[in-house]
Amino acid sequence: RNINGIELDYYPGDKFQYATINYDILGLIIQEVSGQSYENFIEQRILAPLGLTHTFLFQEEVREEGVLASGYKITRFRPMVYEAPIYRGNTPAGYIYSNSVDMERWLRIQMGMIPVNEQFQRIISKSHISDITVSSTNNYLYGGGWNINVKGNDIRHGGSNPCYSSMIIMRPEDEFGICILMNLNTNAADYLAENILNIIEGNKINKYK
Repeated sequence: RNINGIELDYYPGDKFQYATINYDILGLIIQEVSGQSYENFIEQRILAPLGLTHTFLFQEEVREEGVLASGYKITRFRPMVYEAPIYRGNTPAGYIYSNSVDMERWLRIQMGMIPVNEQFQRIISKSHISDITVSSTNNYLYGGGWNINVKGNDIRHGGSNPCYSSMIIMRPEDEFGICILMNLNTNAADYLAENILNIIEGNKINKYK
């Protein structure tokens, strides 16, 4: 309802433009087609089969487990604990709660290092194929939820909401991945992940901006 009547910036296929609302629309489609809540579908059809037992769809569940890291925001030049409002409709775009244990497993699944059934293999492989019908942005094309280097060097994606930030970089051919999780809305996650990759590759470390 919020986007009803809003005109597109570009006609589909003309130019790539990232928008988190697209994930929310996909989440609604999943809910309508499956006849289940988005949360139940993800838990039953994705998290459980893949063994992601430390990943949650509701903040209340994380609190009950006693494993929720407090979120922070910068106020008056210093970080302060901040509990941002929760909008259920935005869950698909950036409100799935996980930890380093499950993110390691998720990366290994993505890179084919943990065997999964054929359907998951097919979907994951397809998500790593970039859409070459639109121009690249900063040497990256978009795939199924991933930014894919035009030279095929790496696959990555970052994310943030008012209290948390993350960055994932994968090199499937070399079988290694980098995951940074932070409980602050900051670009430091991108900086750390990028420079860890630079160290691994023997490249110069970039200055923090």
